[in-house]
Amino acid sequence: MFIRQYASVPQECNDNRSLNDTVAACSGRLLMKIEVDVLSNQNHRDLVQRYCDAFERGDTNALDELVHPDVVDHSAYEEQQAGIEGYRQFFRLWNDAFPDLKFNVEMTIQQDDVVAYRWTATGTHLGQYHEHPSTGRPFQVSGISINRIEDGRIAEEWVEIDHLGLLQQLGLAG
Repeated sequence: MFIRQYASVPQECNDNRSLNDTVAACSGRLLMKIEVDVLSNQNHRDLVQRYCDAFERGDTNALDELVHPDVVDHSAYEEQQAGIEGYRQFFRLWNDAFPDLKFNVEMTIQQDDVVAYRWTATGTHLGQYHEHPSTGRPFQVSGISINRIEDGRIAEEWVEIDHLGLLQQLGLAG
């Protein structure tokens, strides 16, 4: 993906040289640009993994370095606060309801400053989840999250989760 972006020759290297001469003269600059992009991609993926690890642990303190203070959650619960405080609320809700929560990132895809990832969460319903008291039932649910990264932190998020499947496994929906 990143090679396609940088396959064009920088303007300063495009002075009617042969392809071999251009590569010899400018390959260091092209290689450096590609390496920077690869590192950026890896950093974004690492950020997503660190976010998922913090979610699994219920580590609301980690949110300060992972999530932009004015983050926009396009999939927020109706009663969820805006910004980073809404994320703290979300982390507490899930970790109080499912204290043995495990979160597995199965695949990540990135384009520019956006990372999409498919995940599976498992756990046992041992605490209050919204208006639902504990059922003691285990669950496994999958979803897809899309994060826009800005200044090394998550600035926007969209999440699609099989919420009906979750509620059915917990015995809370038919």
